[in-house]
Amino acid sequence: MHFVFSTYEGIEANDYGFMVRIVSTNMYIRFHGTNNADGTKNTLHSVVQPINGAQSVINDEICHMTVVLDHTTNFITTYINGIRNASTNALVAGTTQTQLDDGTYYGSGETVPFYA
Repeated sequence: MHFVFSTYEGIEANDYGFMVRIVSTNMYIRFHGTNNADGTKNTLHSVVQPINGAQSVINDEICHMTVVLDHTTNFITTYINGIRNASTNALVAGTTQTQLDDGTYYGSGETVPFYA
């Protein structure tokens, strides 16, 4: 199984915002930000979490997945069908408090595009 939900436009240089990707039996979750004049991106949070009970979840017709980023602890917690899957410290090494305070850039304008 391969599934992607993101604010990316399909171009790696434009992967600002967030991305959730399901590959095989793992979830890849990333939050990117930029506050530099040249548009350089920074990966602020990144984690790979295994999907508990992956085969039954993946082969089900419908699955509800929730991703929670706690900005006070930098933990990403995932839930599948209302059951806690995993909770992991996802702060990328070298990320500064200033970068965290500036937040994640989700694109220009008032709307956020989603790509699946």
